[in-house]
Amino acid sequence: MTRRSGTFSYTQAEMALELEEAAAASHGEERLDLLAHAAKHWAEDDEHARALTLFTEVIESRREYPELDWALPAYAYSLFAVGRTEEAWAAVDAAEAHARARHSSAAHQRLADYLDSAGQLERAERNYTAALDLLLDGGDREPAVTRHPRETSPVARIRIDRRRLREQLGLPRDEHDLAAERELAAEQPASRRTLRDRLRGMRSTT
Repeated sequence: MTRRSGTFSYTQAEMALELEEAAAASHGEERLDLLAHAAKHWAEDDEHARALTLFTEVIESRREYPELDWALPAYAYSLFAVGRTEEAWAAVDAAEAHARARHSSAAHQRLADYLDSAGQLERAERNYTAALDLLLDGGDREPAVTRHPRETSPVARIRIDRRRLREQLGLPRDEHDLAAERELAAEQPASRRTLRDRLRGMRSTT
């Protein structure tokens, strides 16, 4: 564990090890949820074999504990990474069904992020679109959340991520892409002003 700027900063591996230790002292659904979180951190640390060892027990318990379906996107990500493609797509199908059943833009976005990281751009774009539909059209029971204090809504970020994928896929621009371009253009002058102010402050101290 490292310490930076007066706060503790954990690596993915350190978080995974702590969660495994907590799981060893737990039982039932709580234990499985801790194992799933540990596996997620191993997956994000590219330790996919270790992640899949933990995921196996979690996924086998899905029927008894359907709440564990939140872990399916990270499970699919590790399966893609080790070349178990058929199993990975089955996990993606199950994750999409979970997101639809819960009317959850958060679940669609989480799946899209992992699919993007796995290089599965078409399916990622589809899930970003599903997340936007829920966020904008109502009926969203588990909304995607903001990721930093300046972000007032996740809509702009999802649109920008989706636009990047659509450009890579060679798809024509649609209304979401045009909105993303407007949002990016609006951010640029503010960024230039920030840089200009910073340079002006540096000059004033010399």
